[in-house]
Amino acid sequence: MFERAIAAMQSEWRRFEQERTSWDVERIRFKAKVSALEKRIEHLSAVHSASRKHIEVLEALLRGSGKGKQGAQAPARNEAAGAAVVTVEDLVEATARTRERSRQLLSRCLNEIE
Repeated sequence: MFERAIAAMQSEWRRFEQERTSWDVERIRFKAKVSALEKRIEHLSAVHSASRKHIEVLEALLRGSGKGKQGAQAPARNEAAGAAVVTVEDLVEATARTRERSRQLLSRCLNEIE
């Protein structure tokens, strides 16, 4: 009788330890997943803010090109201060480079997640 009680307690203790171990493993997996998702959020927010800046620049170019005979050039910045004239082609090229860098970073992030 006493031996059965001890055996039942030991089996319950083993089951409890197995469940605790599986919970610990699951907690570690969730922490890793949360960390990866937080990194992705940071990256995507940086990409979003960079895209927002590009949109603002392009909107300014559109507004500037509609105001006169500027054509494909943006309104000249204060050249006496040493700032350069920015053309639409320069912006398109810079945007393409940034887009390619963003694609590479996103693919790296996806590889890290998988």
